[in-house]
Amino acid sequence: MNFSNLRADYRVLLLATAAGLMPAAASAQSAPAPAAEEPVNEGTITVTARKQAESLVEVPLSIQAFSAEDLRQTNVRDLQDLSKFTPGLFFVNAAQGQGARTISEVRFRGLSTSNPTPTNQSGSVFVDGNYVLSGAQSLDFTDVQQVEVIKGPQAAYFGGSTFAGAVNFITRDPYDYLHADTLLDYSPRYGSYRISASIEGPIAGDMLTARLSGTSSKRGAQFSTSDGGKLGEQLTKSANLTLVFKPAAGLKIKLRGSYIEDEDGPSAGGYYAYNARGNCAVGTPVTIKTTGGDLNTTLNRRFQCGNIPYSRDIMDKNTSFFTIPATGNLPAVNLYDVLVRNTLNDPLLADAPSLDHFGLRAITYRLSGNLEYDFGNGLTFSGNAAYNKKRINAIQDTDGTPNPQGYQAIPMDFEDAGFEGRLRYTNDSWLSATAGANYFLQNITASTDTGVTVNNQAQSGTTITRTAASSTTNQNDKIRTLGLFFGVDIKPVEWFTLTAEGRYQSDDYTTFGGSNATGNLVASTVKTKRFTPRLIASFHPMPDTTIYASYSYAYQPGLINSSFLAQTPANQAAILAAFPDFQLRLEPEKLTNYEIGLKKSFDVMKAYFTLALYKMDWDNIKTSNAIIVPQLANPVYSVTVPGTAEIKGFEFEAGITPVEQLSLKATAGFNDAKYTDYANRAYNGYFTGVPTASTYLADGNKLPRTPAWSASGSASWQDELTGDWSYRLRADVLYQGKQYTDETNLTTLAAFTTVNAGIEVFTDELSVRLYANNLFDKRAWLTGRRYTDLSNIPSNFATAGQGAFLSPNDGREIGLQIRKSF
Repeated sequence: MNFSNLRADYRVLLLATAAGLMPAAASAQSAPAPAAEEPVNEGTITVTARKQAESLVEVPLSIQAFSAEDLRQTNVRDLQDLSKFTPGLFFVNAAQGQGARTISEVRFRGLSTSNPTPTNQSGSVFVDGNYVLSGAQSLDFTDVQQVEVIKGPQAAYFGGSTFAGAVNFITRDPYDYLHADTLLDYSPRYGSYRISASIEGPIAGDMLTARLSGTSSKRGAQFSTSDGGKLGEQLTKSANLTLVFKPAAGLKIKLRGSYIEDEDGPSAGGYYAYNARGNCAVGTPVTIKTTGGDLNTTLNRRFQCGNIPYSRDIMDKNTSFFTIPATGNLPAVNLYDVLVRNTLNDPLLADAPSLDHFGLRAITYRLSGNLEYDFGNGLTFSGNAAYNKKRINAIQDTDGTPNPQGYQAIPMDFEDAGFEGRLRYTNDSWLSATAGANYFLQNITASTDTGVTVNNQAQSGTTITRTAASSTTNQNDKIRTLGLFFGVDIKPVEWFTLTAEGRYQSDDYTTFGGSNATGNLVASTVKTKRFTPRLIASFHPMPDTTIYASYSYAYQPGLINSSFLAQTPANQAAILAAFPDFQLRLEPEKLTNYEIGLKKSFDVMKAYFTLALYKMDWDNIKTSNAIIVPQLANPVYSVTVPGTAEIKGFEFEAGITPVEQLSLKATAGFNDAKYTDYANRAYNGYFTGVPTASTYLADGNKLPRTPAWSASGSASWQDELTGDWSYRLRADVLYQGKQYTDETNLTTLAAFTTVNAGIEVFTDELSVRLYANNLFDKRAWLTGRRYTDLSNIPSNFATAGQGAFLSPNDGREIGLQIRKSF
């Protein structure tokens, strides 16, 4: 894939779009801006989840919508905060291992993978309908008009990346009059702050308007380490420019550019080593399932059974560079030279953003162009083109403990471009239809498993070895996608609508085995062609009431374990001997979704409620696990294995205004996600006496890393104070249920509840708000995953202990927010 040509083509496309000569399709239309100081009532809010303006009550989908004022009043700062109010969505600003904003996972309805990458997730994030590759952690709400969280497969309109759901950030258009807005937010406990400003108005009357905005924000470090470091600090700076051009009646062109820079310290979180802290000793009796039947056995490694207790003292790791001194025949290694100065001349690290401390630095560029044209007589055309570029460099202590065991620099480069065009016809009496096409290119070059590493441990036996090496594996991929989609709504009678939607999509998915550093890459391409339908029957037995039933099907492309192809014949034989169930090619993942829902709004007390019940069958789950192959230079070898699962649950939302001053809202969700056929030989080694011919089965166990229950409750009281001043009191109660750390379901993270509160006085132009997040300073684990204990020196990979990387929730922060409009 030649991205230099792609960028040139993109510039031409944007110019053509701006001239109205070559429109491409917007993936989401703009909805009307909400009132400045009043949250939109969910009973009347307009959403664009199906790329048409529809009432939230009438759209036959499980969807939650948040206006800009909703986000401000709840003090939502990012997608992690937003997910606390959204049952069915789970998102944490934590990577697959130790955290940090590298590769986080957007999870819908319990669909979670053991080793998330940008291309294997159950959900995706969009800005104005444009796919955001690995950027969900840095999105802020400065320019956001509305956020729509759409649950269930959305392949028909958003593509295959929305396997189980989508989050769409809809940005606001500039005003056609001069307007400025500033926001200052400061919390002294950890030094957290947010400063944003915008100015907008006409350039050529209402024909050309512009908006310029910028934000600087910081999440303060909440934890300290034994070497004097601070954990959890996150800094983000962004600048955005939006232009809206309306040269003729019915024609609107929107161009937007964004620059985002993230710079974080070492991530908050730590490693809970079962050998040191676990409560289940070696020899503890357990009963497991295997392919040979149920087996009464014992643990042959110490584990944690039940909840991992919260403890601040495990959040301790190396956060500074030093020289590992020479020992015997082992040479000294200067970490700064290897990881910062790049003395190994790793090509990916040389091109990555400069970083001279433990943590992360990322730079993102985004460009997009939207076009809408109304031909009249119910026919409209919409178009969109987008280009994204993100470069990341992360430096971390790989074992997550103070022991001087291993260190890693992880360079990553993401680049993508997408184009889409869509025609829509609406007949007010009985028919509406949409048809469109899109083309998408993606290029990822990364080394998330190894990167540039310094290891100070044994690979086998008890002999200490010390290595400094460039990346020995990679996570490169190239994806080219062509999609054709349609949607038809037929309304034979006023109270019934039948909807048929579908997408035919062709994916060329190329993965690479080998090493980015040496260039000995072996390419493997999987070509997949699939049709993904969605059928919906919706009933409207009375005004402001919708009852619907839907069937949908989604897939993600298959892949080849390409790293196997890059191995020598001897190494391939060793891998097969260690993992006889190894599969070179994995079939596409499939998700079948059945859903019924009920939505109702009332004129009385602005009340509304929505309820969705769903059942999903998930086939060919791609799950990565590490096995030990002592013959390899890096004996911890990652393999991808398939499985199946069944997911059932419900999502509920309701609101009411019993008196003019009081608004109440509640959400709740339950997700029962279980493996139905999942065999993984990598788990055999944790139990005694598993026959060689048998394989560990997780059948009946819960899918890990997503809570089964989640809920929220909110109350807001607003009234006049004096003169032009009003006041508002608000409280939010947020609940996250128990979750499991891995497929064995032996180890859990406890449920917990937090409370937010705020008091605000405001006029039309000025607002002063005092708030408290996590008012009672509840401390708990947000998420965690099992990982091999590599902290001991010397260690033996084949018999290494286990543990879990854990990410904590934020502690109490009391802050002051001032907003001024001009």
